[in-house]
Amino acid sequence: MLSAARVAIAADSVDELATTLRDPAPAAVKRAEKALRRLADGKGRDAAGAARVLAEFLREKGRPEEGAQLLERYAAFESANVRGERLPLFLESARCQAAANQVRLAAKMLDFAAKDATGIPAALVLEARGDLEAMASRHEPAVKQFTAARDAAAKASREWAVQRERIAVKRDAAQDALDAGRYGEGFVAYRRARRCHLAGAWAGAVVLYDQVGTGFLGTVYSEAAALYREQCRLRLGQFDAAAKALEAFIAADPLGLYRPEARLSLAAAWLEEKQDLDRATTELDRALDCIVAVRKHDREVQLYLVPAVAADVTRPPDQPSHIEQLGLVPERILPDHVINRTTAPWYLRGLERDAHRYRGFAHFARGDTAAAGTEFDAAAALDVEELELARITHTTFARRLKIACRAGFFLCMPDEVATFRGRERILLQLADFYGLWERWEEAERLYRRLLDAPSCSREQRACLLVALAEVALHRDGNRDRVSPLLRESLKTSAQAPCAPRALLALGCDEAIPLKDRTACLEKACKGYPQSDYGQKAMFHLGFILSAQPETQGQATKVLTDFARRFPENRFVPLANDLVQKIRTGEINQNQPPAEPR
Repeated sequence: MLSAARVAIAADSVDELATTLRDPAPAAVKRAEKALRRLADGKGRDAAGAARVLAEFLREKGRPEEGAQLLERYAAFESANVRGERLPLFLESARCQAAANQVRLAAKMLDFAAKDATGIPAALVLEARGDLEAMASRHEPAVKQFTAARDAAAKASREWAVQRERIAVKRDAAQDALDAGRYGEGFVAYRRARRCHLAGAWAGAVVLYDQVGTGFLGTVYSEAAALYREQCRLRLGQFDAAAKALEAFIAADPLGLYRPEARLSLAAAWLEEKQDLDRATTELDRALDCIVAVRKHDREVQLYLVPAVAADVTRPPDQPSHIEQLGLVPERILPDHVINRTTAPWYLRGLERDAHRYRGFAHFARGDTAAAGTEFDAAAALDVEELELARITHTTFARRLKIACRAGFFLCMPDEVATFRGRERILLQLADFYGLWERWEEAERLYRRLLDAPSCSREQRACLLVALAEVALHRDGNRDRVSPLLRESLKTSAQAPCAPRALLALGCDEAIPLKDRTACLEKACKGYPQSDYGQKAMFHLGFILSAQPETQGQATKVLTDFARRFPENRFVPLANDLVQKIRTGEINQNQPPAEPR
């Protein structure tokens, strides 16, 4: 018999004992089991919780009869047993009965529990029904029950998040078991790894890809896993090991599946991790040579075709993107999809396009914008969807790259880029390149690496904060994050080359009070009159002043002065038009001027 003090200590440690049950040491498990049994047999406040935890453990260990016996006092067909805290014990008793081949009794118990259940209790009953179906290897109805339970739980309070997650895990396991029968174990293992990869869980994905590679050797899934594993290791900062493994992967079958993509991954890694333009260019040249060669040698990949049973479920989209609202929207790539030259007609073309883009970047970083433009043009000619978009709008990546070649910069202005030296400058330009490409996640990752570097100066930090504000605005549309980053940049170094850009962005933020906006714009146009941002700030100052009758006189003065001082500026026609509309009374509070672009 436990003393009162020992009972209190044990009662407070049910969760800890539940964790110990999963300990690999048999002695620790045995001690935890005994402690939980003592608690379950007692009358303390945690007796019920201990009984449920132990019964679940006994059922999972193939001793469901013991679990059912332990829960006997909670299993009677009484309304009190299917309410409140007693319901989980009643349901666990049903699970134990089903595992002990008392399926009819278990089904009757669940019917009884479901009779008046709504909300969370109904979700718990649905989960238990799913467990019974899964025990009987009836995976399709198990998926339906778990899905219904998950959806019912999704409407519950935040406190039920853990239970929702538990049900979602069971649902995924049932779906995997169902799909293993439909499409093969290799597909399920591959999809599990891809889910981790696409969710950004790099370390977990590496482990799962290793399992795919060893468990399904010689299949399309193992070929894909060999590439994707190293992509994840690159994201984990394991450059040397990943680069060596990619080289070995390519050498094993130079014309095999995923080899051009492996070359492209190597090139990007040499740029991102080492800022080695020459080595990256070599890999890009090899990637393009490989693409040309594999187009003529498809016999070597017949071994790696997707199994016939999984051909439909693994088929990727017919095209990589589609036009929507005058922009290119990538098609949704699912963890199920197997994308390579045997499954997607656009795959090799996309790799070739990206190789030319990266080669263009390498030329640009060396200062050869003419050669960069040639590569960017070659990339544009390969992008079918962007060529279609270019017929209806000018806002394409290819056009942005043309402008960058003429201007000599991607996003950060030349005087901002000049604050960086050597490899840091290449990394900044690569982040800008990704931003122009609208690959904002990669851009942010590189900006933050520069920001976190011990050698980062105040001027550099100010520029990087403005760049991160650009990411927040365009990737998330989150204006609440933009202004604090811009203010922090100005606070870090008000004299940094990025200051006029930060001031202009703050002045154009409609969420900021008008007085603060005009102060920022005045500071920009007075402090940096010869810069493009300073001149644009002067025009925007006149623009926002023109919207209010009491400040239209001031607006007329600012806009007239702007047109006189900077007659070649592209905003002069708009400034003259605004002045005319102010004088004729066409602008009033009910019909403010349209925001200039």
